[in-house]
Amino acid sequence: MDGLRQRSADERVANLQDITAKNEDGDTPLHLVACNKDPYQATAMLTRLEREDKLKSVMDCGNNKEQTPLYLAVYQNLHGIVKILVDKGADPNCLAVIRHSNGEVKESKSAIHVASVNKKDRDYKRTLIELLKSKKLKINSSNNFGQTALHCAIQAQYVDPEHVNSEPTLKLLLDAEADIHYKDKDGLTPLMYAVKLKQLKLVKFLIEYCGGKGGKAEAIVKDTDHHKRTAQDMASEIRDTIGTEIWNILYNACT
Repeated sequence: MDGLRQRSADERVANLQDITAKNEDGDTPLHLVACNKDPYQATAMLTRLEREDKLKSVMDCGNNKEQTPLYLAVYQNLHGIVKILVDKGADPNCLAVIRHSNGEVKESKSAIHVASVNKKDRDYKRTLIELLKSKKLKINSSNNFGQTALHCAIQAQYVDPEHVNSEPTLKLLLDAEADIHYKDKDGLTPLMYAVKLKQLKLVKFLIEYCGGKGGKAEAIVKDTDHHKRTAQDMASEIRDTIGTEIWNILYNACT
Protein backbone atom coordinates (compact mmCIF):
# COMPACT_ATOMS: atom_id res chain seq x y z
CA MET A 1 0.00 0.00 0.00
CA ASP A 2 2.81 2.44 0.89
CA GLY A 3 4.49 1.72 -2.43
CA LEU A 4 1.30 2.48 -4.35
CA ARG A 5 0.83 5.75 -2.46
CA GLN A 6 4.40 6.80 -3.14
CA ARG A 7 4.11 5.98 -6.86
CA SER A 8 0.87 7.95 -7.05
CA ALA A 9 2.54 10.93 -5.35
CA ASP A 10 5.54 10.63 -7.68
CA GLU A 11 3.22 10.79 -10.69
CA ARG A 12 1.40 13.88 -9.40
CA VAL A 13 4.67 15.70 -8.75
CA ALA A 14 6.09 14.62 -12.12
CA ASN A 15 3.14 16.33 -13.84
CA LEU A 16 4.05 19.74 -12.37
CA GLN A 17 5.60 21.91 -15.07
CA ASP A 18 7.71 24.19 -12.85
CA ILE A 19 8.53 23.04 -9.33
CA THR A 20 10.26 26.30 -8.43
CA ALA A 21 7.53 28.73 -9.55
CA LYS A 22 5.97 31.00 -6.92
CA ASN A 23 2.29 31.92 -6.63
CA GLU A 24 0.91 35.34 -5.65
CA ASP A 25 1.77 34.67 -1.98
CA GLY A 26 5.34 33.78 -2.86
CA ASP A 27 4.79 30.11 -2.10
CA THR A 28 6.58 27.45 -4.14
CA PRO A 29 5.10 23.96 -4.63
CA LEU A 30 7.30 22.83 -1.72
CA HIS A 31 5.64 25.43 0.52
CA LEU A 32 2.25 24.04 -0.42
CA VAL A 33 3.36 20.45 0.13
CA ALA A 34 4.77 21.41 3.54
CA CYS A 35 1.26 22.48 4.59
CA ASN A 36 -0.17 19.14 3.51
CA LYS A 37 -0.29 16.07 5.76
CA ASP A 38 0.78 13.79 2.91
CA PRO A 39 4.37 12.54 3.54
CA TYR A 40 4.42 10.74 0.19
CA GLN A 41 3.91 13.95 -1.72
CA ALA A 42 6.59 15.69 0.35
CA THR A 43 9.02 12.87 -0.36
CA ALA A 44 8.17 12.93 -4.07
CA MET A 45 8.69 16.69 -4.25
CA LEU A 46 12.05 16.54 -2.50
CA THR A 47 13.18 13.64 -4.67
CA ARG A 48 12.39 15.53 -7.86
CA LEU A 49 14.05 18.70 -6.58
CA GLU A 50 17.19 16.72 -5.78
CA ARG A 51 17.13 14.97 -9.14
CA GLU A 52 16.89 18.30 -10.97
CA ASP A 53 19.53 19.88 -8.69
CA LYS A 54 17.08 22.52 -7.45
CA LEU A 55 16.72 21.50 -3.82
CA LYS A 56 19.20 24.04 -2.40
CA SER A 57 17.50 26.95 -4.14
CA VAL A 58 14.02 25.99 -2.92
CA MET A 59 14.43 24.29 0.46
CA ASP A 60 14.97 27.46 2.49
CA CYS A 61 13.24 29.85 0.10
CA GLY A 62 10.93 32.32 1.82
CA ASN A 63 7.48 33.36 0.66
CA ASN A 64 6.13 36.92 0.87
CA LYS A 65 6.24 36.67 4.68
CA GLU A 66 9.72 35.13 4.53
CA GLN A 67 8.28 31.81 5.74
CA THR A 68 10.18 28.73 4.59
CA PRO A 69 8.55 25.34 3.90
CA LEU A 70 9.91 24.06 7.24
CA TYR A 71 8.51 27.06 9.11
CA LEU A 72 5.06 26.40 7.61
CA ALA A 73 5.22 22.70 8.47
CA VAL A 74 6.07 23.60 12.07
CA TYR A 75 3.31 26.21 12.20
CA GLN A 76 0.80 23.65 10.93
CA ASN A 77 2.12 21.20 13.57
CA LEU A 78 2.85 18.52 10.96
CA HIS A 79 5.59 16.64 12.81
CA GLY A 80 5.89 14.01 10.08
CA ILE A 81 6.59 16.65 7.42
CA VAL A 82 8.96 18.44 9.80
CA LYS A 83 10.95 15.21 10.18
CA ILE A 84 11.20 14.77 6.41
CA LEU A 85 12.39 18.35 5.86
CA VAL A 86 14.84 18.27 8.77
CA ASP A 87 16.29 14.99 7.51
CA LYS A 88 16.86 16.67 4.13
CA GLY A 89 18.77 19.52 5.75
CA ALA A 90 16.20 22.33 5.93
CA ASP A 91 17.45 25.33 7.92
CA PRO A 92 15.27 25.83 11.04
CA ASN A 93 16.81 29.21 11.86
CA CYS A 94 15.30 31.28 9.03
CA LEU A 95 13.22 34.15 10.40
CA ALA A 96 9.66 34.69 9.23
CA VAL A 97 8.96 38.43 9.20
CA ILE A 98 5.78 40.49 9.35
CA ARG A 99 6.32 44.13 8.43
CA HIS A 100 4.42 47.37 8.93
CA SER A 101 3.28 49.23 5.83
CA ASN A 102 6.43 51.39 6.06
CA GLY A 103 8.62 48.29 5.88
CA GLU A 104 9.65 48.24 9.54
CA VAL A 105 9.61 44.87 11.28
CA LYS A 106 6.48 44.21 13.32
CA GLU A 107 7.32 40.64 14.24
CA SER A 108 10.08 38.15 13.43
CA LYS A 109 10.48 34.63 14.69
CA SER A 110 11.87 31.27 13.63
CA ALA A 111 10.43 27.77 13.76
CA ILE A 112 11.74 27.11 17.29
CA HIS A 113 9.70 30.02 18.65
CA VAL A 114 6.54 28.69 17.01
CA ALA A 115 7.11 25.13 18.25
CA SER A 116 7.51 26.37 21.83
CA VAL A 117 4.12 28.08 22.03
CA ASN A 118 1.43 25.54 22.79
CA LYS A 119 -2.22 26.51 22.53
CA LYS A 120 -5.57 25.13 23.66
CA ASP A 121 -6.06 23.25 20.41
CA ARG A 122 -2.44 22.69 19.44
CA ASP A 123 0.28 20.81 21.34
CA TYR A 124 3.59 21.18 19.53
CA LYS A 125 5.51 18.60 21.59
CA ARG A 126 6.04 16.02 18.81
CA THR A 127 6.86 18.77 16.32
CA LEU A 128 9.35 20.33 18.75
CA ILE A 129 11.02 16.96 19.29
CA GLU A 130 11.56 16.59 15.53
CA LEU A 131 12.83 20.16 15.22
CA LEU A 132 15.33 19.64 18.03
CA LYS A 133 16.92 16.83 16.00
CA SER A 134 18.20 19.32 13.44
CA LYS A 135 21.98 19.64 13.57
CA LYS A 136 21.62 23.15 12.19
CA LEU A 137 19.33 24.40 14.95
CA LYS A 138 20.48 27.44 16.92
CA ILE A 139 18.39 26.83 19.99
CA ASN A 140 19.07 30.26 21.49
CA SER A 141 18.04 32.23 18.42
CA SER A 142 15.92 35.24 19.34
CA ASN A 143 12.82 36.89 17.94
CA ASN A 144 12.43 40.64 17.41
CA PHE A 145 11.97 41.10 21.15
CA GLY A 146 15.23 39.31 21.85
CA GLN A 147 13.34 36.38 23.32
CA THR A 148 14.38 32.76 22.98
CA ALA A 149 12.09 29.75 22.83
CA LEU A 150 12.28 29.56 26.64
CA HIS A 151 10.76 33.03 26.96
CA CYS A 152 8.10 32.16 24.39
CA ALA A 153 7.10 28.98 26.23
CA ILE A 154 6.68 30.92 29.47
CA GLN A 155 4.52 33.52 27.76
CA ALA A 156 2.34 30.79 26.23
CA GLN A 157 1.34 29.54 29.68
CA TYR A 158 0.75 33.11 30.87
CA VAL A 159 -1.61 33.76 27.95
CA ASP A 160 -3.70 30.61 28.56
CA PRO A 161 -2.87 29.07 31.95
CA GLU A 162 -6.08 27.04 31.96
CA HIS A 163 -5.16 25.02 28.87
CA VAL A 164 -1.39 25.33 28.46
CA ASN A 165 1.30 23.67 30.56
CA SER A 166 4.72 24.76 29.34
CA GLU A 167 6.79 22.63 31.70
CA PRO A 168 7.29 19.75 29.21
CA THR A 169 8.33 22.29 26.57
CA LEU A 170 10.79 23.97 28.91
CA LYS A 171 12.26 20.60 29.84
CA LEU A 172 12.75 19.64 26.19
CA LEU A 173 14.47 22.94 25.48
CA LEU A 174 16.66 22.86 28.57
CA ASP A 175 17.61 19.22 27.96
CA ALA A 176 18.71 20.38 24.50
CA GLU A 177 20.97 22.96 26.20
CA ALA A 178 18.88 26.10 25.78
CA ASP A 179 20.59 28.91 27.71
CA ILE A 180 18.68 29.56 30.93
CA HIS A 181 20.74 32.73 31.48
CA TYR A 182 19.85 34.29 28.10
CA LYS A 183 18.51 37.82 28.41
CA ASP A 184 15.95 39.43 26.11
CA LYS A 185 16.05 43.07 24.98
CA ASP A 186 14.78 44.14 28.41
CA GLY A 187 17.52 42.15 30.12
CA LEU A 188 15.10 39.51 31.39
CA THR A 189 16.19 35.89 31.74
CA PRO A 190 13.54 33.16 31.47
CA LEU A 191 13.32 33.04 35.29
CA MET A 192 12.85 36.81 35.51
CA TYR A 193 10.22 36.62 32.79
CA ALA A 194 8.34 33.93 34.72
CA VAL A 195 8.49 36.11 37.83
CA LYS A 196 7.30 39.19 35.97
CA LEU A 197 4.35 37.24 34.54
CA LYS A 198 3.61 35.77 38.00
CA GLN A 199 3.97 32.20 36.78
CA LEU A 200 4.48 30.52 40.14
CA LYS A 201 4.50 26.95 38.77
CA LEU A 202 7.10 27.79 36.14
CA VAL A 203 9.30 29.55 38.68
CA LYS A 204 9.17 26.39 40.80
CA PHE A 205 9.94 24.25 37.76
CA LEU A 206 12.98 26.30 36.72
CA ILE A 207 14.41 26.27 40.23
CA GLU A 208 13.84 22.53 40.60
CA TYR A 209 15.28 21.82 37.14
CA CYS A 210 18.43 23.63 38.21
CA GLY A 211 18.77 21.40 41.27
CA GLY A 212 16.89 23.35 43.90
CA LYS A 213 18.88 24.96 46.68
CA GLY A 214 22.33 26.30 45.81
CA GLY A 215 24.44 25.67 42.73
CA LYS A 216 22.91 26.45 39.35
CA ALA A 217 19.58 27.45 40.91
CA GLU A 218 21.29 30.11 43.00
CA ALA A 219 23.10 31.34 39.90
CA ILE A 220 19.90 31.97 37.93
CA VAL A 221 18.33 33.71 40.93
CA LYS A 222 21.32 36.05 41.12
CA ASP A 223 21.31 36.96 37.41
CA THR A 224 20.63 40.67 36.95
CA ASP A 225 18.79 42.65 34.28
CA HIS A 226 19.94 45.90 32.64
CA HIS A 227 19.00 47.76 35.84
CA LYS A 228 20.93 45.39 38.12
CA ARG A 229 17.71 43.86 39.47
CA THR A 230 17.51 40.16 40.28
CA ALA A 231 14.47 37.90 39.95
CA GLN A 232 14.08 38.21 43.71
CA ASP A 233 14.02 42.00 43.44
CA MET A 234 11.25 41.69 40.86
CA ALA A 235 9.30 39.31 43.09
CA SER A 236 9.44 41.82 45.95
CA GLU A 237 7.68 44.34 43.70
CA ILE A 238 4.65 42.05 43.29
CA ARG A 239 2.32 43.14 46.06
CA ASP A 240 0.20 40.04 46.53
CA THR A 241 0.37 36.49 47.87
CA ILE A 242 1.78 35.09 44.62
CA GLY A 243 4.63 37.59 44.78
CA THR A 244 5.36 36.50 48.35
CA GLU A 245 5.34 32.81 47.38
CA ILE A 246 7.68 33.45 44.47
CA TRP A 247 10.01 35.53 46.67
CA ASN A 248 10.19 32.71 49.24
CA ILE A 249 11.01 30.13 46.54
CA LEU A 250 13.84 32.30 45.24
CA TYR A 251 15.07 33.08 48.75
CA ASN A 252 15.15 29.40 49.69
CA ALA A 253 17.15 28.60 46.56
CA CYS A 254 19.96 30.82 47.83
CA THR A 255 20.03 29.94 51.54
